[in-house]
Amino acid sequence: MTTLDFAANPQRTTDRVAPFLAHWAGLCPDSLLILRLSGVADEKLVESCGKVEIRQSEPGLSAQTRVKGERDQALATAMQRLRKFLCRNDRSGVDLRLVRPLVITEEVPERWLVRIGLRGGPRGIMSPASRGGRVRILPAPAETVAVLRVAGQPKTNAVERAADSILESLANTRWVASGGPVVRLQAPPSALPFLGRFEVAVPVAAKAAA
Repeated sequence: MTTLDFAANPQRTTDRVAPFLAHWAGLCPDSLLILRLSGVADEKLVESCGKVEIRQSEPGLSAQTRVKGERDQALATAMQRLRKFLCRNDRSGVDLRLVRPLVITEEVPERWLVRIGLRGGPRGIMSPASRGGRVRILPAPAETVAVLRVAGQPKTNAVERAADSILESLANTRWVASGGPVVRLQAPPSALPFLGRFEVAVPVAAKAAA
């Protein structure tokens, strides 16, 4: 067994989401099912820099998949894979929960890494759905990020403007960017552009003392 394994006797809970995902598959968009029925990550608010929040996450596990194509279609494919991943685990007796935010990273043009936090039992058997599947379970280290909430849809120009705003807000603070921007979703994308909302996050580190 490796550190990617789960509990030998996974505990069943009354808030299992896989049955809902299986029942409503085809009737509701996967993005609605996945994001509405997932939990919320425990993130510590470290500092506020105007509208930008410095947040710190706990280490844990994440479910990850890589998808090619245009952003919206790639996201739809990733959501479908995550739904099937949860349902396959549930049929095998492994009760796992996804934990928002869902993080979307463009690794190269039109190739995306989509990941979301994962909760399960304290230790034990490997997730059957991760063996040879499109969704992998990997460690998620603790992370400190500068987060800006943005109204609208996560289009390229909007993400770039938000990233620039974050860097400007950090200019005279003790924080410095340590990576590129990513998109984070806490709620399903809205069918109406003006009702959409997403987050842009930039990994940060504290500046070295002079």
